[in-house]
Amino acid sequence: YQRRVRGPRNLMMIKKMRVDQALSFLLVASFFSLVLADAGLGIYHNFDGIPCVRLLNNTSPIGCATPKAGEIGPLFLVQTFEELEEFMSPQFSAKDKILTIDTKFFSRDLIMNLTAKSVKGLILLNATGGPKPPAFSPDSKFPNKNSGIPPENSEFIWNPSGNDLIFELIPFPIFALDPEDSKKISAWSLENKKNGINEYPRWSAELTLFMHATHNSEICLRRGTCAPLGGHSIWSSLFGPFKKNDSEKIVMAISGFDSNSFFQKTSIGADSDISGTVALLGAIETLVRLRIDGFIGIPRHRVLVGFFDGESWGYLGSSRFVSDLLNFSCFKRSGSCTDSNYPDLDFQNIDLKNVIALLETKQVGLSQPITDRNLLFLHQNKHVETDLVRNILDIASGYGDVKFVDSSSGTPGIPPSSSMSFISQFPEIEPLNVVITDHEKQYVNKYYHSLWDDHRNLNHTLVCRASQILAQTIYSLAWETKQDLSLIAPNCSFISELLDCLARNISCDLIASLLPQVSGADLTPEHYVSVYYPNTRSITSKFIHDWVFSQAAYNTSRSCDKDKDCSVQEGTKCFNGFCTASETHYHLALSTGLQDDGGTYRIINDSIPIWTEAYWTPIGMRVFLQSNPSIDLVFLFFSIFNALAAIVSVYYIKRKYSTWYRVM
Repeated sequence: YQRRVRGPRNLMMIKKMRVDQALSFLLVASFFSLVLADAGLGIYHNFDGIPCVRLLNNTSPIGCATPKAGEIGPLFLVQTFEELEEFMSPQFSAKDKILTIDTKFFSRDLIMNLTAKSVKGLILLNATGGPKPPAFSPDSKFPNKNSGIPPENSEFIWNPSGNDLIFELIPFPIFALDPEDSKKISAWSLENKKNGINEYPRWSAELTLFMHATHNSEICLRRGTCAPLGGHSIWSSLFGPFKKNDSEKIVMAISGFDSNSFFQKTSIGADSDISGTVALLGAIETLVRLRIDGFIGIPRHRVLVGFFDGESWGYLGSSRFVSDLLNFSCFKRSGSCTDSNYPDLDFQNIDLKNVIALLETKQVGLSQPITDRNLLFLHQNKHVETDLVRNILDIASGYGDVKFVDSSSGTPGIPPSSSMSFISQFPEIEPLNVVITDHEKQYVNKYYHSLWDDHRNLNHTLVCRASQILAQTIYSLAWETKQDLSLIAPNCSFISELLDCLARNISCDLIASLLPQVSGADLTPEHYVSVYYPNTRSITSKFIHDWVFSQAAYNTSRSCDKDKDCSVQEGTKCFNGFCTASETHYHLALSTGLQDDGGTYRIINDSIPIWTEAYWTPIGMRVFLQSNPSIDLVFLFFSIFNALAAIVSVYYIKRKYSTWYRVM
């Protein structure tokens, strides 16, 4: 079918359509000229940089942030110490620039001096997986000094590399990059350097790190612009459940598993925290395996283990656990004591008065400096060589690699550790406590709570030895019939696998077998406690719980798909497809100075450190080629003029068109 065009009226309609199309094209072209004028040469390259974020305590904020619009500045590369000295000199104008440096230049002094230089930001190259500085710890010289036991010698330095940087308020954003992204940023920064930082076009970065919370924890919690730090601890009775009014003696072994860093997402804590956790996990595997194989019988005393979350921020997990054992009172919200914070109340069956030993492994992953000798040290708060200390020394006497730290050391007592929560709230336990470490006085770990305390900062052999000492001590205290202690030997291959999983790749086969959701993800461990959500568990917390649950299982019955398929009366839960009973529980790790009022938090004791994390808008780092602002401005005015001219032309032509093609 072919449409016929008849008469002058149809011909004018066709011409009208063509004119409208031309006018539309003119308007669209004008619009795009405005868009291009606004965009300039900017084609954005996005990066997954790791930021330093904003936290708050009882009195003030700490950490990094940007205005809501972010910060933009040219990339300025420093490659030598001479160039850094020139950059920091009063004569050099660092204003509005984003400094890009390698890890060897990163220090507290640099960050503090940059605050007076009005820089727009800092990008740390080769931060993850790159070379380490000689020493760096952003934590305090006496970590957690304001929590736990008040130190007799507050000036004692446990952490000689500590510089307190993590507790400073920094007025500009800082992002850390891995080596792959660092290559691109280095190349673009070097291009700026060769062409001249003030020459256009130049490579610039836009850093967005807006934090909503200000002032302190009390104000931001009231305004709803922050959330408290917290997580979930785990406790378990390895060989059978506790009963109400249980009077059996208890041998208790504990460790903290969270860590900290200036860049929270790089909180691995390989020696700082994970080495002690793995030593305890290895001791559990040893005792359970030997019990199953029939080499050892049923213990005469309870064996209780505890893994605490949030220890890096005022001993959140251990202090809450001890407080609940001593002072828990039912807080009914809906007719029941149990809620999302306390899914069960079985911890009420534990009586600290029945504890005959409290053992802790903390920092057991490094050899001695200079001599490179593997040594472990026993710390007792009053430097008293108690029966427990002598027992451990006797167990290790054949090796000569365990030493007691006596009063001549000059230490103020036990080093910063979860045991402090027990001693401060229940002093009767002090003579029953020993903390096992890899340091006699000051930390041998030069990277305590820093991003460089990673898998490269571990001695697997020493961790296995600490696990052996711990397992043998537990056995000697909790079992009546004694076997040759040489039989109480940990599986060092299993311990190495655990260290690799928790310090290098948390999506390893061992963890993926319990948590299929991490399988194949190649995830770098992150042991920062983060903000508290009642029904959310970190990967680390969930793995420890599920693994210990399987080790402590004492009854397995019918198959299941979910917990509802199992019997509440029998105390079973659905685990790996079977209804399984295990005295393994999560426990709230939240500051005892906070009260949860159904999702909102109220401070009930401001003498206790209250740490919160600010809510933020989407965090971003992107780089673009920036053109000369003057040229952009000229182009923008020209485009606006072009658009206005197009609008006037359209209006004029439309009016004339009505006259030219009017049909009578």
